[in-house]
Amino acid sequence: VQATSCGLGQLLAGRFASGVGTGLFSTVLPLYISEVAPVRTRGTYLVMYQLMLTAGIPAAAVVNEAVKHLQHGWRYSIAVQAVVALVLLVGMLFMPRSPRWLVLQGRRDEALR
Repeated sequence: VQATSCGLGQLLAGRFASGVGTGLFSTVLPLYISEVAPVRTRGTYLVMYQLMLTAGIPAAAVVNEAVKHLQHGWRYSIAVQAVVALVLLVGMLFMPRSPRWLVLQGRRDEALR
């Protein structure tokens, strides 16, 4: 939405959607990791999550620096976000259900596994 925007309204709508998605991701993923990860490795997974999130900041700066001289470089910079989001979306399809969700769905035996 943002990378193809032709006006301020569309750009702002895309930024809003991106912000909501980022906020949800930043809130829900640590909870999911803490529910699903084995106790022994839970801390490692949570640290890796935060490390990758933080590594994205300088990575975005590198992309911005690489495309800043292009006429529509800002579109490329925003499009990279969409690629990352698409990879995360596809990855979500393969993630196991959380035990809490399974119990709420009446699938207690499956949750215990």
